[in-house]
Amino acid sequence: MSSEDSALQLATYNTCIFEELTTLYELQPTPQLYTLTPAHLQYAKKCPRYLLLSFVCMSLVHRINRTRDCSQSYALIETVHRYWGAFIRALREDINVEHRRTSDFMIAGIVSCLLSDVQQGGSSNWRCHLDGTQRLITLRGSIRVLAGSKTLDPLLHCFLCVAILGNTTSPASDLCMAISHFNELDLIVEHYGCRPFAFQMCPQPLLAEIIKVNYLRQRATKLTVLEDLSHEAYEILDRINEFSTEKWVESRFSSKEDWILLANVYQTAVALFCISSLQSVSVLPLSSSLRVRCSTHGQLLLMLLHEAISSPRINRFMLWPLVVLGVQAASGDLEMRLFVEKQLAEMSRRVGTSVPLTAKRVIERFWASGETRWDACFDRPCSLACTQSHKVYCAPKPSEAPTQSQPPTVTDTGSTKPTTNGHGPDQAPPDATVLPTPEALASSKELQELFERYPQLRSRLRDIYKVTLEEEWIEARAPVRGRGFGRGRGRGRGGSRGPWTAEKGFKRGLGRVKNWRDSCEEGSSTGPDAEAFMKFVTLVTGGNSSQSQAI
Repeated sequence: MSSEDSALQLATYNTCIFEELTTLYELQPTPQLYTLTPAHLQYAKKCPRYLLLSFVCMSLVHRINRTRDCSQSYALIETVHRYWGAFIRALREDINVEHRRTSDFMIAGIVSCLLSDVQQGGSSNWRCHLDGTQRLITLRGSIRVLAGSKTLDPLLHCFLCVAILGNTTSPASDLCMAISHFNELDLIVEHYGCRPFAFQMCPQPLLAEIIKVNYLRQRATKLTVLEDLSHEAYEILDRINEFSTEKWVESRFSSKEDWILLANVYQTAVALFCISSLQSVSVLPLSSSLRVRCSTHGQLLLMLLHEAISSPRINRFMLWPLVVLGVQAASGDLEMRLFVEKQLAEMSRRVGTSVPLTAKRVIERFWASGETRWDACFDRPCSLACTQSHKVYCAPKPSEAPTQSQPPTVTDTGSTKPTTNGHGPDQAPPDATVLPTPEALASSKELQELFERYPQLRSRLRDIYKVTLEEEWIEARAPVRGRGFGRGRGRGRGGSRGPWTAEKGFKRGLGRVKNWRDSCEEGSSTGPDAEAFMKFVTLVTGGNSSQSQAI
């Protein structure tokens, strides 16, 4: 990374990201918020290159989300792709060096990957990075051994935040480290939960109950008799209701009204999460009393969030409560749904991350399904925890391939029904990027300039197109000779793919495109061809990273 790049990213952080965080001083003065100086960058140069590259990516992705739909975003996305590829290559180099694999820097690098996937949304890779970080921590002893490390403590907090809050928005049958979180409850709450702005500002006593609910959800998937769990569930619910916001705020010396409001928001949201998620696994009954309770909590949370969103000091910490309200809105009214949709879209731009947009897609799909169960909304692991602008250890990345938890985008065809957010098939929602038509793209000046600059790109794209055609389709695969794995001698793994169809051809070509894109992003494909292809992707998707998930 050149000195010019370093100076640019320092200025970006100080003038954009840090300036947005200054309101937090009014809430709680803390030494954890500070501007970066040239001295910081000089010190950072002693760190592995991948950490510096992750800082560059973090700054760029923040700017992209803040200036979404701006013409500058297209060039910024290309730059992010380039830096991300360099980041992955540098990280791989150190992974291949045995004595560096369990170092503090390596943990920082893997957590950077974790936070990047969470920040950008749309990727399931965050669970792989979560598992990888946990293995490194185990090799070093345990999280208790590493707690207190000046270097790793901020990273371990981010790691725990993603894991714990990520479990709340994951199916009960697929939670990550819920047992270890329960066993390390005292460390998490007392050592990490008490620091400024920890766990999206969730009060420590309520954070403890979230961990216990996750632990109960996981146990419920492995038992056939749930009576004892029901007793524990009601005890958790009682403790949530008995939480005193006034007592918790006593130690706060400024902006007490904001602290009280924040505590009330989280108390109501955690109570709703407890009831809804435990009803989803049959630990709590679907009784009329609990249904009324949820309805009351939902209306109260809506009222509290209206007020909290208007506060510049605490509005950036409202993502998780908004998600909880979004689940309740499946049983609520139109006003509640419209509020959740609007606030999630605005939060993405305000905070500089794609996570709220991911939450919006997941919740809208849930509403359209007609389901009301918590685990029906989060039927696959989905981390909606990371909304803060992290420093060196945060490196947001372009989204990966779409998951089934994402609803059709505005480019989908064949649907004549209006979507759940009130936009018809020909209407893009306010936060969507309008993509160029194939005809407009083919005749565009930008594409012609791209072909002139990279002559090989046209032939590579033609090769991909050819594999979609009927004449390229081989209906029957040649059998493998010799003893195979099928029934009988020598049958091998032959078989028929059936006759060609346009859909099969399209999927075959799409697979080639995805493989090329993945190799570019991972850094295994480099040079002019890779650069040309990523520029082409940016042009086709209109510079919108969420749309690039489709190719």
